Amino acid sequence: AAARALAAAEQWFERIRTSTNPPLRVERSSYAALVNSWAKSLRLMQQRSQPQQPNDRHSSAGASSPSLHSYGRIHRQRVLGAARRVEFWLKRMIEDGLRPEPSLFHTTISALGMAGSVASAQRWFDELQERSEHLRATPVSYGVIIGAYAANGNTKRAASLLAEMRARSIVPDASCFLPLILHAHSPHEAGAWMRALTSLAEKERRRARNQSSAHTLGYNHANPALSIPREAYEAVVRIQARHHQWVEAESTLHKMTARAGIKPNVPLLLPISEAHYKEGRYRRLEDLF
Repeated sequence: AAARALAAAEQWFERIRTSTNPPLRVERSSYAALVNSWAKSLRLMQQRSQPQQPNDRHSSAGASSPSLHSYGRIHRQRVLGAARRVEFWLKRMIEDGLRPEPSLFHTTISALGMAGSVASAQRWFDELQERSEHLRATPVSYGVIIGAYAANGNTKRAASLLAEMRARSIVPDASCFLPLILHAHSPHEAGAWMRALTSLAEKERRRARNQSSAHTLGYNHANPALSIPREAYEAVVRIQARHHQWVEAESTLHKMTARAGIKPNVPLLLPISEAHYKEGRYRRLEDLF
C-alpha cells in the first residue's frame, strides 16, 4: 500500500514539474522526501515480513539490516524495487543539478545494502568520496557501507573498510563496529570486535580527559558516537548464549550494567536464566534478576 501511494506521489511530482514552460525547478526537499519515503517503505516491508535470520541475529534501526537472501522471492523483488526507487530519485536529483546532502547518500547506500545490491551500494559510496569536501566520506558513511557488506555475508570486505578508514585518518565510531558485531559468526569474532570498539572508546575518553586537563581550546569532550550501544552488548550476549558460553555471557551482562549503566531487558536474560534453572544454579538465577 505504501509503495502504491508513493507511485501516485511520483506521478503528481512529474505533473507539477512539467506543468509549466519552462519546466518548474523542483526544490531539493522534494527529491529528499521521495528518497526518504521509499527508504521508509523498504524498512516497513522488512518489519512486516519479519524473516528468520541466520543464527538468530538481531539488527537495530539504521545500523545493520537483514540480508535480502533471508526473504522469499516475491518479497525480494519488492525490496529490490523499493531500493531502486531510492537510487533513482537520488540520481535524478543529481542530474537536475541539485546537490544532495550526505544523509541522502547514506540512505541510498543503506537501502541498496538491505536489498542485497552491494555493488550498487559501493558505487554510491565511491561517488560520495569523489565529491566536494562537504560530501567527503565520514564515519557514518563508512558505517553504512560496512553494514551493507556485513548484512550480506561479506564480513571480510566489511572489516577491510576499517583498515581503509585508519589509512585515511578517519576515526571509526560505534556505527562502524556494530554491523560486524551483529553479523559475527562466532562468539570469538563478536568478542574481538567488541573489544576493539571498547578499546577505541577508552582511548577517546583518555584523549578527552587529557585535553580537558590541559584546558585545550576547542573540542574537549569524548566523542558520544564512540559510546558502546545497547545493541552491541545484546548481540554479544545472544551469540555467547547460543554457543552455551554462560560464564562469558554473564560477564558481558555485568559489563553492560556496571560499566555502561544499561539495564538488560527480560528477553536478553531468558536464555541465561533458563540454563541456570535447568542445571540447578538457583542462587545465580536470583542474582541474575
